Amino acid sequence: MCVGAAPPGGGRSAVTQRFVRHFMVLCVPDPSNDGLQRIFDNILTGFLTTGKFHGDIVDLSSGIVQATIELYGRIREDLLPTPSRIHYQFNLRDVSKVFQGILMIQKAQCIDVKTMSKLWLHESLRVFSDRLINDEDRHYFQELIVDMLQRHFAGSGENWDMNSVFGVVENDENGEAVPAAATHNPIMFGHYLVPGAADCVYEECTSMSSVQTIMEEYLGEYNDPVHRNPHMSLVFFRSAVDHISRISRILRQPRGNAMLVGQGGSGKQSTTRLGCLMGGALFTQIELTATFGIFEFRECLKDMMVKAGVQGLSIGFSLTDTQIINEGFLEDVSSLLNSGSVPNLFESDEWERIIVGMSNVCKDLGYETATRDLCEKLFVSRVRDNLHVVLCLSPVGDKLRLRCLQFPSLINCCTIDWFSAWPEEALHTVATKALAAVDLPESDTDTLRSSLTNVCVKVHQCAVRYALEFNRSLGRNVYITPCSYLDLLNVYKTLLEEGRQQLQTRIDTLTLGVNKLEETNKVVNSLQIDLTKLQPVLKQKAKEAEELLKRVAIEKEEADIVRVRVSKDEAVVSKQKEEVEAITNDAQKDLDKALPALRGAIKALNAVSEEIQNNYN
Repeated sequence: MCVGAAPPGGGRSAVTQRFVRHFMVLCVPDPSNDGLQRIFDNILTGFLTTGKFHGDIVDLSSGIVQATIELYGRIREDLLPTPSRIHYQFNLRDVSKVFQGILMIQKAQCIDVKTMSKLWLHESLRVFSDRLINDEDRHYFQELIVDMLQRHFAGSGENWDMNSVFGVVENDENGEAVPAAATHNPIMFGHYLVPGAADCVYEECTSMSSVQTIMEEYLGEYNDPVHRNPHMSLVFFRSAVDHISRISRILRQPRGNAMLVGQGGSGKQSTTRLGCLMGGALFTQIELTATFGIFEFRECLKDMMVKAGVQGLSIGFSLTDTQIINEGFLEDVSSLLNSGSVPNLFESDEWERIIVGMSNVCKDLGYETATRDLCEKLFVSRVRDNLHVVLCLSPVGDKLRLRCLQFPSLINCCTIDWFSAWPEEALHTVATKALAAVDLPESDTDTLRSSLTNVCVKVHQCAVRYALEFNRSLGRNVYITPCSYLDLLNVYKTLLEEGRQQLQTRIDTLTLGVNKLEETNKVVNSLQIDLTKLQPVLKQKAKEAEELLKRVAIEKEEADIVRVRVSKDEAVVSKQKEEVEAITNDAQKDLDKALPALRGAIKALNAVSEEIQNNYN
C-alpha cells in the first residue's frame, strides 16, 4: 500500500507511530532550487526559442526562473498560514502557474525585455499577491518583488522602484506605507482587448481608461436582450476592473479554476458573469429548489462534464457558499478539481454514450484508433481543461477555514482572488454614478453633487472604522460590506424621493387652497362691483317699499272696516240661509207626498187616452 503524506499543518494531522509502523516510509523531500532552476529554465528557454523571441528576452529566462524560485521560497518562509490566513499555503503548483501565464504570450505582443519583465511581474502578482488579505501583507510582497526586479531584471534598462511599479506611496492612519494612486497605469495583461476577435491574444493593457471602455462594451453585449441574461449594472472602478481581468485570465487558461473570497455584496458573482463572457466561457450556476439535493447536483455536474468533455465547450461553473446546502457538493467539486472526475458519477449506459461521443472526437483530433481507455482519458483531460470551477466564498465565520482544511484541493487547485473592502476611489465612483440621476438645484448642481458623494464616502468609512473599534473593544464583529454602502445610496435616494413627494403634495395642497382663495376674491370683488352699481336702485326700492308700506297700512285699516261689516252681514246671511233651508225641507216633504198621486193621475190619463184611441179606430 502507498500512502502520500506531508508534514502536519494546512489540514493535515499528525500521524502516530503506532499507525506508521504498518508501512514502509519513504521520505520524498522538496526538490532543490538547482533542480527547480533546471526544470523551469528548460521549459521557459524552449518556449522562447521555439517562439523565436528576441535574443535579449531569451537571455532573460534564467533571471525569470531565479526570481520566481527565490520569490516562492521567501513567501513560504515569511507568509505562513494562520486561522485567519488558512489559504496562505504555497507549493510548486503556484510556481507552475507563474510560468503557465508567461507561456500564454506570443512574440508579436512581447518585443522587448521591458514587456517580458512586466509580464513576469503581472503573473507573480496574480499567483501570489491576489490571495493576500490586507495592505500590510501586500506592501511586504510589493517591496519583495521590487527587490527581485532590481536584482534579476537590471538588464531591462528600467529603474524599478515602488513609484514606477505601483504608483505613489502614501501613509495610512497608522503611519504605515501603503500603495495609492488608483489612476496609476496598471500592470495588466489580458485576452480581451479586441472584443469579438476570433483569435484572442494575450497582450499588455497600457491604459486603464481603454480597459474600462472595453469592459463597458462587454457589459452592453451581456445585457443584450438576445442573450436573455439577468440585467447587470456595473461600475468599472479600478478594483472591479482588476477582479474582472483576473477572472477572465483564469478562465482562458487550461485547467484554470478560481476561488473568490470576499464578504457579501463585494461583487463576486457579477464579476464572474462578466469574466466568463470575456474569457469565452459559458456561465453556469445551479438553481436551488425545495427538493434540490446531492442527486440533482450530480445531474448538473454530469451535464456540464458532457458539454466540456464531449462537446468541448468552455464552461464557467459558479458555486457560491449559500448554494452549498450539502457538504457533499464540495466533496464532488474537490474530486473534480483533483482528478477531473467524480467517483461513481456516471452509470454504465451513460459511460457508453460518452465513449461513443468521444470516439468521434478522437477521429476529429487525428487518432488512428479510438480505444476505450483513450476515450476515457481524453474525456477526463478535456473536462479538466474546459470545465472551470469558480467558487464564491465568504471569509465570515469559520466555514471557509474548515472547508479549506477538509478539502485542501480548494487551495491547491484554485487560483485565489481575495476581494478586499472597496477603496475610497471605488466608493467615490459608485456614489457618483448612483447619484448622477438625482435631480439637484440647477444653481449649484456640481458642488452639491460632489458634497453628497463625499458625505456618503465619509459615512461609510466612519461606519467601517467604528466597526473595527467595536470589535477591538468588545470582541464582536459588525460587518460593513459594499452591499451596505449600496443600501446607503439606495436608502438616500428613496428617502429623498419620498420627501420630495410629500413636499410636492403639500405644495399642491397649498397651491389649490391659494387658487380657491383667489377665485373667491374674484367673485367677492365682482359682487362688490355689482352691489355698488345696484346701490341707487336699492335706495329707490327702499323708498318705494316705505311708500308701499304706508299705503298697505291705510288699505289694511279700510279692509278691517269692511271685514267688520262683512262679519255682520255674514251673520244675517247665515240666519237667512237657515230659514231657507227649513222652507226647502217643508216643500220637499209636500212634494214627496204629492208625487205618488201625480204619477197615478198620469197613468190613468194614459189609459183613458189609449181607450179613446181604440174606439176611434
